[in-house]
Amino acid sequence: MRFTLLLFLLFFGRTYAQNTSEFDIKNHKIIDSVSIVLSEKTENIDYLNSLHAGSYYKNDKNFVCVSKISTIKQNRVKYIYLDTKDYSIQKINEIRKEIITNYNKGISFHELNVKFSSYKNKEEIDSDLGWFQDGQMEKNFEEGIKKHKKDEIFTIDIPKKNWYYVVLKTHDETETKKIDFYIYE
Repeated sequence: MRFTLLLFLLFFGRTYAQNTSEFDIKNHKIIDSVSIVLSEKTENIDYLNSLHAGSYYKNDKNFVCVSKISTIKQNRVKYIYLDTKDYSIQKINEIRKEIITNYNKGISFHELNVKFSSYKNKEEIDSDLGWFQDGQMEKNFEEGIKKHKKDEIFTIDIPKKNWYYVVLKTHDETETKKIDFYIYE
């Protein structure tokens, strides 16, 4: 809903407030805030790339202000989660060796995930995390991923939480733009 409202305000019936004096912030209340992380699939990416911080757009009822534009780093991996509730540490290490060996022999990561993951609905779990930003995942998990290159398979341990992973880095780290908006009434 929030994202839809933002797109409506930006792309339909908008007029650019050329002079910021047209918008007196003291007379308006923030009703929402929205962030957009740009990707190759983002609609109207050229238009969004042309925005700059401090620009205002208005329609009949609302103003949208581009509050901040920043560059963020993103990563993307697939993972197999193993939990000490299901396996001993010794067994987890044996399974991880088996997963890596079988993956290197050509067995798909998805098949290995279905066979070994601690998730209960393994067949329904897609092991692809999708793109995630720095700070979005557990710190030790992110740090472990940053040490590796695309197509490397490796393990990450977070023993304080009983989380053990086999991870496949599917993409190189990328930078993209994040645009933060305030919506005023």
